[in-house]
Amino acid sequence: MEPRRGPTMNNKFPNRYLISNQLWGRLTRRMVADRLTHTLDFARLVIDETLGFLKMHGDFPNQHFSPSGDVDKGWHTFLMYTREYQEFCQMVANRFIHHEPNDGEEKKI
Repeated sequence: MEPRRGPTMNNKFPNRYLISNQLWGRLTRRMVADRLTHTLDFARLVIDETLGFLKMHGDFPNQHFSPSGDVDKGWHTFLMYTREYQEFCQMVANRFIHHEPNDGEEKKI
């Protein structure tokens, strides 16, 4: 995966630079094809927010974050592309970012 070079000013999708154009297209089209969003424009917004959410995990590794419902759908979509997702996690967090749903129970260690 070759990410694009840094964010640009006045960019409608400030996190798009984090993944390749090819992967961006695959993820956004998949969301529409799977009927997770109604329009490609909204799918782009969701994927952009998902990328930002995942990057936040890398920026603040000791914090816990919960995604919105739409970002969770974007995250699930990204998870289907396992190789690209793993590479992305290494790039933004230097580790794999696990999807750990809250089932309303405390974790037992």
